[in-house]
Amino acid sequence: MTVPRSLTPMELAARWRCDVKRVRAMVRAGQLAAIRIGTGLRITPEAIEAAERGPLAVKPAVRKATRERVSRRAAEILARV
Repeated sequence: MTVPRSLTPMELAARWRCDVKRVRAMVRAGQLAAIRIGTGLRITPEAIEAAERGPLAVKPAVRKATRERVSRRAAEILARV
């Protein structure tokens, strides 16, 4: 998904559906590149796209017990075939 312009932390938080504090923390930690304009921050389109594509991208969490239960169930179904 392309980003047409630099976004403020608040705009990016709305896009990612997270708290603006999380976006600012990512900037402070160096996980998200930003430029300071006056007293405000702007996150560049390149940095946003890299974060959405890269290793920091949110991946669905699957609990180990769920994964094992699904694997067991799949094995049972395959055994019937």
